[in-house]
Amino acid sequence: AVKDNPNAYMPEELLEKCESYDYLGDKLKLYEEAWTEFKDYR
Repeated sequence: AVKDNPNAYMPEELLEKCESYDYLGDKLKLYEEAWTEFKDYR
């Protein structure tokens, strides 16, 4: 079954080592502007 497939549902000990990204919502535009400024800085 899918629920027993480790490729579909990683073990908890592996998930603890992973990184995740938070949804930025309205802050996304600020992030994009800051990132563009950072990349364009010389």
